[in-house]
Amino acid sequence: MKRAERKPITALFCDLVGSTSIGEHLDAEALQNVQTAYFGRMRSVVEHHGGTVEKFIGDAVVAVFGAARLHEDDAERAARCALGMREALAGLNDSLRPRFGFELALRIGMASGEAFVSGGPDALATGDVMNTAARLEQAAEEGEILAERTTMLLTRAAVEFAPPRRVQAKGKAEPVEVWPVTGIAARARRRRLNLVGRERELEQLAAALESAIRRREARVAVVLGEPGIGKSRLADEFSVRTLGRALVYRTSCPAYGEAAAWGPLAEVVRQEIGIAETDPPDVAYEKLHVHLRLRHAEEEASLIEAQLGPVVGATRAPVSSGPELVWALRCFLEGLAARGPAVVVFDDLHWASGTLIETLQELVDAIGAAPLVLVFQGRPELAERIARVLADSRTTTIAVKALSPGEARELAATLAVDEALA
Repeated sequence: MKRAERKPITALFCDLVGSTSIGEHLDAEALQNVQTAYFGRMRSVVEHHGGTVEKFIGDAVVAVFGAARLHEDDAERAARCALGMREALAGLNDSLRPRFGFELALRIGMASGEAFVSGGPDALATGDVMNTAARLEQAAEEGEILAERTTMLLTRAAVEFAPPRRVQAKGKAEPVEVWPVTGIAARARRRRLNLVGRERELEQLAAALESAIRRREARVAVVLGEPGIGKSRLADEFSVRTLGRALVYRTSCPAYGEAAAWGPLAEVVRQEIGIAETDPPDVAYEKLHVHLRLRHAEEEASLIEAQLGPVVGATRAPVSSGPELVWALRCFLEGLAARGPAVVVFDDLHWASGTLIETLQELVDAIGAAPLVLVFQGRPELAERIARVLADSRTTTIAVKALSPGEARELAATLAVDEALA
C-alpha cells in the first residue's frame, strides 16, 4: 500500500444554500431523486477536471485536486471545476423549476496548500487547507465561488476575479482575504505540458528556498538562458512544486525601458495587497494604507506609504529612486516574508531599465533576515548587468541549456500527443 505523504493540493468545498427547506416541498422519494441527480452531476464535473470526490457530507461535496494524482495546474482545474459545478446546477434547475417550482443554489470555497494525504485509493487529505476551504464556503454568498490568496496567485493568468474582500472565518485569528471567481480569462493560457529534462534546475531552485528558510536570510537565484529555452516554464513548474511551502509572486519586464521602470516592483506590491490596475488612486491608497498598518508600526508604515504610494499609483507624487525607496521596498518584502516563506520571480529582466537593475542590486544588498528568494530570469547578457549580484555569496546561478537529444525526442512526443488531444 502506498504510504501517506505531504502533498500540495487544492481543496474545494461546495454546499447547497437553504437545502433544509427543500424537504418541505418534496416527499422522501422525490427528495432522494433530487439529491441523487445533484451529487451525480457534481461528481461528474469534479472527475472531468481530474479531481477526486473525497466525501459527501449532508448536501456538501468535498473535492480534492492533487491528492490521488498531482497535476501542475491543480488549482486552475479546481477553479474551472467550481465554475463547471455552477453551470451543471443551472442545468439541473432547468428540470427542477417546472416540476417542483423551486431552484437549488450553491456556494463554493477553495484553498490551496500542503496537506497530509493518506495512502491507498481513497487518498484522504487532512490539514489547515481543508479547514480553510470549508470556512470560505461558509462565508460565500449564494452562487459565489471564493478563493484565498494562494489559489488566486496560482490561477490569476487563467481565471478572472472580482476585487478582494475580507471575511471572518471561524477558527482564524484574523479576517481572511478572499477573491470571488467570476470566470475564465478571455486569453487563458493553454494547458502546460509535463516538464522534460529540468530536474537539476528545479533542485537548485528548491535548494535556494530551503536555504532561505533554514537560515532565515534572503537568497537570490539567477536563471540565465537563450530566448525560448524554457526559463518561464521552469518558473511555472517551480511555482507549482513550491505550493504549500512558500507563496510565489510573478512579475516580468516588458520590452521597453524607462517608461516601465517601476512596473515589475509595482506588480509585486499590488499582488500582495490586492490592488487592481483599474483601481482609482483613492481606492489603491486606502488598500495600501490599511495593509501597511496591519504589518508595520504607525511611523514606519507612514514612511513606507510615502515611498510606495507613487510606485503603485496611489498618489501622484513622483517616484523616488534613492535609498529611501530601497529601504521601503526592503521593509515591504521583509514584512511579506514575515507571514511565511516567499519567492519573487522577475522574468525577462534583460529588458529592465538601468534604474530598475540598480534598485534591485541595492535591494539584494539591503535585505536582511527574511525567508525570501528573489529569482532573476533573463537572457545570458543579463549577467553583465547584474555582476554585483552574481558575486554575492547568497546567489545561485542556474544556466538553462538546450535539452539532450533524448529529452528533445520526449518533448516532441509529448507535443504530438497534446496536438492530437487539442
